[in-house]
Amino acid sequence: MRSTEIESVDPNRVGGVERRGLSDVLDADAVTINHYVIAPGDRISGLHAHQNQEEVFLVLDGAVTLETLDGTVVVDEGEVVRVAPGEFQSVTNPHGDPATVLALGAPRGQTDLRVPVGCPECDAEVAALDFTGGDERLVCPGCGHDREAACPDCGGELRAELDGDGRPVSVCLSCGVRMRER
Repeated sequence: MRSTEIESVDPNRVGGVERRGLSDVLDADAVTINHYVIAPGDRISGLHAHQNQEEVFLVLDGAVTLETLDGTVVVDEGEVVRVAPGEFQSVTNPHGDPATVLALGAPRGQTDLRVPVGCPECDAEVAALDFTGGDERLVCPGCGHDREAACPDCGGELRAELDGDGRPVSVCLSCGVRMRER
């Protein structure tokens, strides 16, 4: 048996999100375990789908909104939601207070990650994220077209989000440009 105090694990911070990875410290082989504190107006990540991993999000404090291509749902404190493998999702906190979420993903170590970004060469509506070469790339699973996952205007990092109509758009985290990809 392994145990730890969550606060004793060093967090990494990206914007207003504090993430503590608990899998390694607990020596968990089969499940990914992350503890998040999400500031108001921030999100854990952009829209993405794990092809071979299901995820469960337990809201410990506050409330979050789970965005999917089928719509959004508010998940309140004490509630839990499961996201199936291949289902696009993003956990965001549009509410006025910080939210604390425990995220579990199984099986652990899955790397087949997809984003709802269309291919400029064929009719594919999704791209695989490839991190193996050091920089993030978008690779079409249909035709193999490979491109850098960066803003064409400034070279900044892109994140897939839903627009006001519930359709996926890419948003540059540096300059704010919004691009409809499909």
